[in-house]
Amino acid sequence: MSVVVSLPQAMPVVVSLLVISWMFQSTAGSCPYGYKCHLERNTYVLECDLFDKTQQLKVDDVPAIATHLKIICTYRRPSLTLTLANLPNIQKLTLDHLDLATWDDTMFRGVTNMSHLVLKKLSRKRFDNDSFSGLRNLRSLEIEHLDELKYMHPNMLTPLLSLQSLSFRHVGSVYDALNYTDYGLVIQELHHLKHLRHLDLSHNQLSTLSVSARKALDEIPTVEVDISGNPLLCDCSNTDFVTWIHTTKRKFLNKQHTQCTGKNHTPNLLFYFDHEALMDSCRSPNTRWYLTILLPIGIAFIIIAVLICALYRYRWKCAYCCSRIHVYKMSSGDKVDPVVYERDAFICYSSSDRAWVCNELLKRLEDGHVSTIIHQRDFLPGSVLHDSIIESIDKCRYTILVFSPDFLASDWCKLETHLARSCIITQGRDVIVPIVLREFPNATLSPTFQGILEKSYLKWSDNPDEQPEFWDRDVRTSPMKGCEDVTYEGM
Repeated sequence: MSVVVSLPQAMPVVVSLLVISWMFQSTAGSCPYGYKCHLERNTYVLECDLFDKTQQLKVDDVPAIATHLKIICTYRRPSLTLTLANLPNIQKLTLDHLDLATWDDTMFRGVTNMSHLVLKKLSRKRFDNDSFSGLRNLRSLEIEHLDELKYMHPNMLTPLLSLQSLSFRHVGSVYDALNYTDYGLVIQELHHLKHLRHLDLSHNQLSTLSVSARKALDEIPTVEVDISGNPLLCDCSNTDFVTWIHTTKRKFLNKQHTQCTGKNHTPNLLFYFDHEALMDSCRSPNTRWYLTILLPIGIAFIIIAVLICALYRYRWKCAYCCSRIHVYKMSSGDKVDPVVYERDAFICYSSSDRAWVCNELLKRLEDGHVSTIIHQRDFLPGSVLHDSIIESIDKCRYTILVFSPDFLASDWCKLETHLARSCIITQGRDVIVPIVLREFPNATLSPTFQGILEKSYLKWSDNPDEQPEFWDRDVRTSPMKGCEDVTYEGM
């Protein structure tokens, strides 16, 4: 059976077909030169077709129903300048296998309502701080398979105030870019992204996250992190990161696929292995190292400190011993009869009391046939002072100490007192005859001087009526006791 359609009857059908064809053409839009284009539901796809290199790609004729613009060059990677005209309907943009010769803050001005940006396999080596300017409404950013990426500016995400999802997957040097850039840390600067909910760092070359990156993630309470597929380390070199993983309140995704390399290159599930055992095993060698190195150093330091304190405490006695040894060596072993003395008295005094000693004491003693030694007159020029003091004490029956405030303040007088008092031990005799020339506060007396003055001593008075009593007491028969350090200022 055949149906015959007359021309008047066929006209509506022809017109309808023409209208449908015109609508499809107007919907599909016209393709830029050198590209093929087609519309897949709401996705407008531009594919490289003729040329390996295209100087400029201007996208300004996109069907009104398209909300997803996808530019892909699967077989070619042209170096081009991308210009996006006013495309208010585009909500998602995918750039795949492109080499963008220029990338500045004007590139995204035409896509004011874009909320999702996908960058895949671009010939891109760096992202600057203005690479994503103008995308204030962007909620999702995916960066994948950028093997040539070397640098990401730490503030490149600052304009993305509405960002909720951020993905870095299969990025070439993401470890350096995220953790240790020249100007800062990308993850460290995420704290301003208050709406961030998802952070995908999977399948990169991360062995750890820096301290600053971990601190920044802790400041975003709602973010979920995926670090699976990375060559993470869970050995002694990365214990702080492992501890953070098990103590942070951050939620991690794909835990069952997150592995780490432990000691002896053993694989572990990062979130399920015994990290406390790792802490203990790493802590023990460190402890042994500290004990092996620091403990002997500490003991040696304590011994040296004790020796220094002891030498300072007994510095005058040490000086006396050294001097005695030196004199003994000089004498070539000759023994001196301790009973035979060359002089009667060695006088120790401060240089400020020299006038009284020379004009009063020395004159009166020598007038009484008491032979004396004083350093200004009897010490040989150029001789060793310690040796001369010891020789003088050994030559004399007694050592007269002329006490005064200046005597007590003189280090040389302290040394001479100590050397004289040591005769009690070395020779078994007390040789000290103390004379108090001028009064001084008892608080200024050392225990040594107090011990000397607790015994009998001669006291000088400026009153002429009391001076005869002083001279009536014979120095050679005066009660004497011990000695410590004696000095001469100006020696």
